[in-house]
Parts: sequence; structure tokens; C-alpha cells
Amino acid sequence: MTAPLSTAARVPGAPRRRGGVWRAVLGSCTVGLLLTLLTGGWLVWDNQRLVTTQRFVSSEALPEEFAGFRVVQVSDLHSRSFGEDNAHLVEAVRAARPDAIAVTGDLVDRTSPSSHVALDLVEDLQEIAPVYYVTGNHEELYPGTPELLLGLEQRGAVVLRGDAVVLERDGARLAIAGIDDPRVLAPGELRAEQTEEQLTLDRLRALREALEDGGGEADGAPFTVLLSHRPEMIREYAATGMDVVLAGHAHGGQVRLPLIGGLIAPDQGFFPRFTEGVHRRDGTALVISRGLGSSIAPIRVNNPAEIVVITLER
Repeated sequence: MTAPLSTAARVPGAPRRRGGVWRAVLGSCTVGLLLTLLTGGWLVWDNQRLVTTQRFVSSEALPEEFAGFRVVQVSDLHSRSFGEDNAHLVEAVRAARPDAIAVTGDLVDRTSPSSHVALDLVEDLQEIAPVYYVTGNHEELYPGTPELLLGLEQRGAVVLRGDAVVLERDGARLAIAGIDDPRVLAPGELRAEQTEEQLTLDRLRALREALEDGGGEADGAPFTVLLSHRPEMIREYAATGMDVVLAGHAHGGQVRLPLIGGLIAPDQGFFPRFTEGVHRRDGTALVISRGLGSSIAPIRVNNPAEIVVITLER
């Protein structure tokens, strides 16, 4: 005898209950929304952060008198502000107690409506320590660059355009030098048919020759800290005997991937090699700042803005 059909059993052909499906859809949407909000919140927080990175650079060529000399590198600001009147950035630099402050290009963005953010910042930084500045590629396209350079000098900054300032301690000498970005014509230069690498090499050779002629050193030029915007030209820096080079431009690769590093950088393309940290070639140490602003995209991912504190050691 056939058992009676259970009332809980599904009758063939009867419609499925849709409540469970909709609950699953609603749950998935809720999880997706929460993940989106968390990701968005994290990106906002990450893009507002300002970190201080310590880098120690050792060289046997460094005079003992300059051991412990501290340089704070400020790079690729792109007219950005950290707090009212850049108070957070100024305080971070002040806390590092620098002997010198190096501004390695792109102080303004080519789309900046004015240079007042950059000039006000440098005026405040100048009260902490001497400020040395070189141009970046955005200064080439920024229409107010002549006024910017004049304003920087009026506020006490040293604008380095193929020259150097030689510091002395108990008879020992250290040069802080700088060259323009290869897209920016230096004073007296004409646009020539040569690559950016060749132009940079020519500028570095001229700078090296001037340092050797005027350095007063028995063995040639004094120990030199070079400010230059481009990190990818490490070969040219090493070929001309630069001791320490401070560069930016790469924005840390814009998006930093775990175990991989930067995703993309100007003039290096995808998965660039030179985006942060200390890189060595022959006797040259290249220090790269991830910088403070953005230009390829309006956000940075896993890549907080940074100032770099470089301490020279023997």
C-alpha cells in the first residue's frame, strides 16, 4: 500500500519559494555595500595620511665632520595641503630637526591656479632650516614658473639650476647641488636635438667640472648631495660620481601592490623599478621619495604621502 504524500514534500510542478533567494541576494548586496564603504573609507584615510620615513645612507667618502648630517626631502607636493596652511606637513618637517631641507621638484602642479600654497610652505620651511629646490617636469608646463622661482628666492630658498652650495664644518666641505628636470630649460640653454638622458649627462658633467675646479679638494670635488627630480637616471648620476642623489617623480608607483611594489610611474611605465627607498650603483646612493601628491590619478593606493629623513653616516 502506498504511503500518503507528506504535506512537507514538494509537489512536482509547484513553484519554488522565492523568499530564500531574495534573502540571499539581499545578504550579498549588504556584504558588497559594507565592503565598498570600508574600502572607500580606507582609501580616504590612506590618502590623508602623512608618514615620515627614515633613511640612513653610509659612505666612506663622507667627511667625519658631516656624519649625522640630516636632510629632510619634500617632493612632488603638486600644490597639495596637509592641514590649514600645511601645518601638519610643516610640523612633521620640524619634528625631524633637519640641517637642510631638499625640495626635489613638482612643488606645483601644472594645473595649479596659483603658486601661493607652494610659496607659503617654503616660507614656513625656511624658518626651520635652509631650503634647497630644483624643478620637476610640472614646472615646465606650469605657466607661472618664472614667478614661482622668483618667489622662492625672495622667501630665502636656494634655487639650484646646475650649481651648488658648498657647506663647511671645521674645514671639511659638503656640496648640495641641483639640476633642472630635463624638460625644463636651464638658464642660457637652447632646446637641442638630444635625449633627456644625454642632456642630463651633459648637465652633470658640467656640474662635476665646476665642483672639481672650485671645491678646493685635493682629490677633486667635495662630497656631493645632488637634488634631481628623476630617479630613473641612476646610470647618469653614477657615471658622473655623484655621492648621494635625492629624487622623486615616481609617486611611489601610485598603487603599491604587496610583494610587487609600485604599479606605474612616469617615464618608467608599468611595474617600475625606481619608486622608493635607497638604490645603489657603483659609488652612488639614490634616495627616492614617494612624494606627497598625485598626477597620474587623483588617488594613491596603499601608498601614503611621505617625507623622507636622510641621515648621512660613515
